[in-house]
Amino acid sequence: MADRPILITGALVADGTGAEPKPGDILIEADRIVDYADRINAPEAETFNADGLIAAPGFIDMHAHGDFDRLKHAIGIERLHQGCTMEVVGNCGLTSFPYNDTIGRELRPMMATIVGTDFDGFSRLSDYFSFIEDRGIALNLVTHVGQGIVRGCVMGMSTEPAGDDQLKEMTDLVAQALDDGALGVSTGLIYPTGSMTKTDELVRLMKHAASHRPNPAPLYASHIRDESDGILDALDEAIEIAQQSGTGLEIAHIKCMGEKNWGRAGEVIEKIDAARDRGLDVTADIYPYLYASTLLAILLMQPVGEPDTVLVSNAVKPSGDRWDEVVGMSLQELSELWKVSPEEAGRRVITDAPSAMGVAKFMSEDDVISLLQQPWTVIGSDGIEDRDGKPHPRIGSTMPRFLGHYVREKKVLSWEEAIAKMTGNTARKLGLADRGLIKPGYFADITLFDPETVIDTATYKDPHSPPVGIPHVMINGVWVLKEGVVTDELPGKVIRY
Repeated sequence: MADRPILITGALVADGTGAEPKPGDILIEADRIVDYADRINAPEAETFNADGLIAAPGFIDMHAHGDFDRLKHAIGIERLHQGCTMEVVGNCGLTSFPYNDTIGRELRPMMATIVGTDFDGFSRLSDYFSFIEDRGIALNLVTHVGQGIVRGCVMGMSTEPAGDDQLKEMTDLVAQALDDGALGVSTGLIYPTGSMTKTDELVRLMKHAASHRPNPAPLYASHIRDESDGILDALDEAIEIAQQSGTGLEIAHIKCMGEKNWGRAGEVIEKIDAARDRGLDVTADIYPYLYASTLLAILLMQPVGEPDTVLVSNAVKPSGDRWDEVVGMSLQELSELWKVSPEEAGRRVITDAPSAMGVAKFMSEDDVISLLQQPWTVIGSDGIEDRDGKPHPRIGSTMPRFLGHYVREKKVLSWEEAIAKMTGNTARKLGLADRGLIKPGYFADITLFDPETVIDTATYKDPHSPPVGIPHVMINGVWVLKEGVVTDELPGKVIRY
């Protein structure tokens, strides 16, 4: 924390409530905002001139996978450069806890590829939090507990329904994580072991979770079972689980995948609006891109478009050797290199590297815009750090792309609507009473950006190119990014529920 108060002057302040930005000064002492007014006289403070910039609450990444990367890198540089001050992790049913020999033997190789790094697991969430706090972290961190890992601990890769004794073991593990401070329970119903779990088992698990900790009630955050042809049925399942268990629902990275499903955003919106009209707390996060990313084998099972729009983002062979030759190449380029069809090129990659990751164009611009405009969507990157491969550029560019491409250029939303979607609305869904707004008494998480220049520069061939127009970021009253340079400070906090 700074030795002196900090006075940010000259900025146009968007306070995160959805109110129109207006000129104002912000006074910070220690880790809190102590005053926000048109003009503040604080001669004892260190003055920071932010002329020409918008001051916003720090951006909250509602859906991230940085929990694994944070084990090796205390500073999430990709997050800081895009203005994030908090990441919500433990998504898609994948967490580094609870961890036992069964996970290490049956799921760890697949998980290591999906999350972009090998990792050491923790027997429970409190051990993970202790590691992070003892070492330090730059960002604020919130986590779910992963249902896929919980089931894997108890049942390995079994496709059988859980018996009563097995369900008791699972509910005990979830209860332990909730006691340790988890926000909720996440599922990845296209990945093992979530894909092996029936609806009634998920209902029973979430009912136990909600009864174990009724206040604050755990959130059910679901990568639903189908985001393409069967999306409406998959939404029905997620809504049913939340309704029967009495939990809030967060739909992960909502989208309509596959060209024949383009234009179906209206159906998705109608179904979610109907659930909300019945009083259910249903929201969704979305990343502002037309390309999706997951295991290449899963992408190849979907109806993809042109082969030059499907790229290999990472490939590690079972031996542990990286297959750098194919990383960053499209199926079209590989087909020309190997003189085979694009389909055969894809099969060759996943045969030799079964856990290869890929990116592919699956969404339409009109659908993305329609979903971004909904009052119940917030922004989540779904980003996975991968410093060796060529991951989806959303890892470091989600927020500036949203602001630059969709707000400034396409005028999809106003500045104040967009910023609320990245800050105040997200904090409200997370149940955080003292973050997400620029308001006296709130933690001093602040992002300063230039509305005239903020934009992403990363591409699918060069995903690590940093964005521009976000020069300064403060977390808990400490500058973590100043003049575009990471300060190496570690003021982040673990947030327990």
